[in-house]
Amino acid sequence: MERRPWGARPTITWARTAVGAALVLASLCLAGCTSVPDPRSAPAEEASSHDARPQSITTPAPQVSQAPFDLSTHPTDRANSPWVVVNRERALRPVDYEPELVLVEGYQVDPRAAGSLRVLLRDVRRAGLDLRLMSAYRSYGRQASLFAARVSELGRAGAMRVVAPPGHSEHQTGLAVDFGRSSTGECNVMPCFAETAESRWLRRHAWRYGFVLRYPEGGERMTGYSEESWHYRYVGRSLASYLEHEDIATLEEAFDLRSS
Repeated sequence: MERRPWGARPTITWARTAVGAALVLASLCLAGCTSVPDPRSAPAEEASSHDARPQSITTPAPQVSQAPFDLSTHPTDRANSPWVVVNRERALRPVDYEPELVLVEGYQVDPRAAGSLRVLLRDVRRAGLDLRLMSAYRSYGRQASLFAARVSELGRAGAMRVVAPPGHSEHQTGLAVDFGRSSTGECNVMPCFAETAESRWLRRHAWRYGFVLRYPEGGERMTGYSEESWHYRYVGRSLASYLEHEDIATLEEAFDLRSS
């Protein structure tokens, strides 16, 4: 036999090593193992890190700032404008303005408001509520008669807080309506209408149809008129949505046209 020098390591061929490994694996499996990883294979994490392709990165689309709402789309000083602002200090121009009118449930309204008003009335009734029209268009002459009656009852200063002088009424535009209830008249055109289910529905939903509560609680300093929970004004869906989402209570505030 050939002697190996002291400290020299024996030469082991791959075949002999494989045979030995196979014997070891066989003995381990007899003990109950189910699988043993191949010692020549790389760990899964390592293999995937070497073989993985660069993942695609989704770059967020640049945010485009929305343009501010254009409050100059329609004039506020013309009687035929859907955004006209009329109050006790701001008269209609012309003062004897007469709009085009169509009938909605027996009341005359501007055609621009008619379609949305019909849908609003349909939807509120489908919700099981009892809403009806109480008033809509009023002519200059009719408004003059109402104002004179209030002056006799309350004096001019008192009348000015609750009813518009002729030529200063939104009803003359055909864009304003007064709502009430059919089943009972006990709160119609009265402060307690604000506590009804119909009034709550209108406050939540009227803006979706282009209508806004024109004389809200606490708005007298801006509008010049006491609260009227039944009085709604058509301004169109775009402006109504803007006022709702910006939490702007009155047209005077929106257009910086405070009543004195």
